[in-house]
Amino acid sequence: MSVIRRSRAERRVRLMPGRPRWMSLNRCEPSSSSRSTSSVQRSPTASTPAVTGQYSIPCRTLLQIRAVQFLYHRLPFDRTRLGGHHSEKGSMVTENPPRSSTSRPAAAAWALGDYPAMARRLEPVADRVLTAAGFTPGMTLLDVGCGTGNAALAAARLGAAVTMSDPTPELLALAVERARVEGLTVEWRQTDAEELPGVHDRVVSVFGAMYAPDADKAAAAMLRACSPDGRIVLAAWTPDGLMATINRAIGPYLPPPPVGAQPPTRWGDPDFVRALFDVPGTVSVTSRVERHGFSFASASEAAAFWLRTAGHVQAERPRLEGEGRWQALHEDLAAVFPRWNRRADDPHPGVLVESAYLITVVDRKL
Repeated sequence: MSVIRRSRAERRVRLMPGRPRWMSLNRCEPSSSSRSTSSVQRSPTASTPAVTGQYSIPCRTLLQIRAVQFLYHRLPFDRTRLGGHHSEKGSMVTENPPRSSTSRPAAAAWALGDYPAMARRLEPVADRVLTAAGFTPGMTLLDVGCGTGNAALAAARLGAAVTMSDPTPELLALAVERARVEGLTVEWRQTDAEELPGVHDRVVSVFGAMYAPDADKAAAAMLRACSPDGRIVLAAWTPDGLMATINRAIGPYLPPPPVGAQPPTRWGDPDFVRALFDVPGTVSVTSRVERHGFSFASASEAAAFWLRTAGHVQAERPRLEGEGRWQALHEDLAAVFPRWNRRADDPHPGVLVESAYLITVVDRKL
């Protein structure tokens, strides 16, 4: 494994063919102040080198990431072009040819809403997943579909050697920024749940792997990424819970799903998940249902929160407003929450709703 050393002239922002320079601002080389060392190693699942390195980002790079985030939401361009395949770890990037993957447009959509606001409310679920993972300091852990890094950063605080993976670069950048602020050492890779890096003692996913377009491929990738005596722990919303009800209320306002697409909440069905992971090399697959609460001042506030944080809904907002249907969507969604309100008989105002989710633990054997 050889160490890459670049001259000062080579440590510059890469301009990607066919894109304006500002879109390449987060494709940068480490500055001379970077403390990380990066190396190129052959990925076991790809024909091109995957560049790896420990987390250490110079201030210049962070400013460039913030510039991309600002421009992404302010300037008009085809966001589906973000669907190209990039393998990221540390502050080095290797470009692979773009792929025709159904997950890429969906990955770009996650950046359109205020998902970080939702992620902050989901932090307790990440803690429960890590408790079920049962890792000890020094173990390696992979967070699949890490989003803004709830589970990954919690594990890093407890002494795990953490790798974060997510297909959405904007969310991954936020996770990296959180790690920098806390002074945590992490590694990361921008990739789908179907192509995961390395082999780890623990593989976890908190409402991440469930959105993979091909469940069988995602499960196979997680099994490959888990050591022979390791453990996989997943959290997924159940098919009969609040989240599924919300999706049914929103569905009529959105474009129809691709032919053959299956609902992500099937990952919340114990029988479905058991069938995915009950393969040779697995000693047990166990599941249990947990519940997570959301509190709001009113049903209208709850609906506004869900619409604001859902990127795939925000992507359709201009069309719905043009058709005069945005307010109708808000009203239909607000009507869902009184039926789930656990404070219906409580004299205190407000709405408290709970959504069921399934925690699945997959234990491997030597």
